[in-house]
Amino acid sequence: MQIPARKLEIVKEHAIQSFPEECCGLLAGKVELSHDGFYENVIYEVAPCRNVLTWDRQFGFEISWPEICEVESEARSMGYEILGSYHSHTNAEAVPSNHDYENSTPNHSMLILSVKGNLVLQTRCWTRQNGNYFHEERIHVRRW
Repeated sequence: MQIPARKLEIVKEHAIQSFPEECCGLLAGKVELSHDGFYENVIYEVAPCRNVLTWDRQFGFEISWPEICEVESEARSMGYEILGSYHSHTNAEAVPSNHDYENSTPNHSMLILSVKGNLVLQTRCWTRQNGNYFHEERIHVRRW
């Protein structure tokens, strides 16, 4: 996955501001052919969203369907598509939880940030492959 440094900073700030609850948002961009011949998700826009989970938001997140539709419409107007999501894990590692697995979409990038207090300790990205397992994606932070 590629993401501009300034967009990753927006995601990190959202995670810190949301602590002790999990933050969440959507990632928009294009699937592009990388220099090494593989397709990868290239993120151009991030959309911080409201965590509307009705139970403990310290341990999960949910984005409302109307907000997803709004972000998707805006992304399409810019020539992008929703390629994934991001969220934080408070006081926990940046690895997919059971909740993440149950709510993941195959081949979408899932950016997870480990947050403790006002620090982002770890940022990792995962993709659920067709075979029911997560594969860690490399994060290429770009200066453009």
